[in-house]
Amino acid sequence: MNDTVIIAGAGPVGLTLALLLHQQGRNVRVYEAVTGIRPLGVGINLLPHSVRVLSQLGLGAALDGTAIRTSALHYYNKFGQQIWAEPRGLDAGYQFPQYSIHRGELQLLLLKEVQQRIGPDALVTGHKLCGWQSQGDSIHIDFTLSDRSNAKTQTISVTGACLIAADGINSTARKIVYPDEGPPIYGGRILWRGVTRADPFLDGRTMFMAGHRDCKFVAYPIARLPDGRVLTNWIAELSVPEYSQDIQDWNKQVAIEVFKGPFQGWRFPWVDIPALIEQAERVYEFPLSDRNPLPRWTFDRMTLIGDAAHPMYPIGSNGASQGILDAEK
Repeated sequence: MNDTVIIAGAGPVGLTLALLLHQQGRNVRVYEAVTGIRPLGVGINLLPHSVRVLSQLGLGAALDGTAIRTSALHYYNKFGQQIWAEPRGLDAGYQFPQYSIHRGELQLLLLKEVQQRIGPDALVTGHKLCGWQSQGDSIHIDFTLSDRSNAKTQTISVTGACLIAADGINSTARKIVYPDEGPPIYGGRILWRGVTRADPFLDGRTMFMAGHRDCKFVAYPIARLPDGRVLTNWIAELSVPEYSQDIQDWNKQVAIEVFKGPFQGWRFPWVDIPALIEQAERVYEFPLSDRNPLPRWTFDRMTLIGDAAHPMYPIGSNGASQGILDAEK
């Protein structure tokens, strides 16, 4: 029997799962569809319950060297008048911090740990899951790979003890077991997200939300820069009742003219929101989408995890933190 646990997907959830399984003495290998992992994306928040899991993996010091410990969350109206403020993480009395971090940097941090602890061959890139078959005490898994030299698509098979699909909201594994589900369900709002090098605001560790449900702006620092500035992650959110996108694409870039109009007057004494928008290198469009709950996630020797199992709206620090808890369980 091959006792290797096969993980499909090398995002933060899949890599955290690999580290946890290795910590328990399990053989594990991760297969990723892309040919090279780069620090893509924007900022995310890791809530204290997920930081507990990462800290138990010995990653606390590495997170402190990369991320920012969030101190507070402030709410403002569109005129910059404070409505509410509350402490977060350690400042709120939790045993572990809340971290704000660039998603790509978190992924690279976890990848480095996987390769150092498990081995340089623990991650196999350029392999996209396309099917599997359970047979007795093992599972045979098929991946497609592209030979760029001749553009031919090839299929290879590997054998393991089980398959854990951490392949995101557009999960291939989920489509195989629920072929009639259809695309993600649009929630009526769109997020435009960017990262900007800017002066710190408030205490340099606070996240804020300004506006209201139909027109909202969120920002928080995710890294300190050598020149004293911070890398600021921001989200501009508008209600857009009519929108059609067949595939949830987290890398769709758009021009700021698409959404910046409603935020042009939002200049507060402590932050200039139009400047944050204007100075971003690139902006990504995120339709607010999720999926209906599933009756089950596990099918014999295959199970779904993270966004593949239960995608959540990308707000409120939900997805990454819940996915890390999935990995622990």
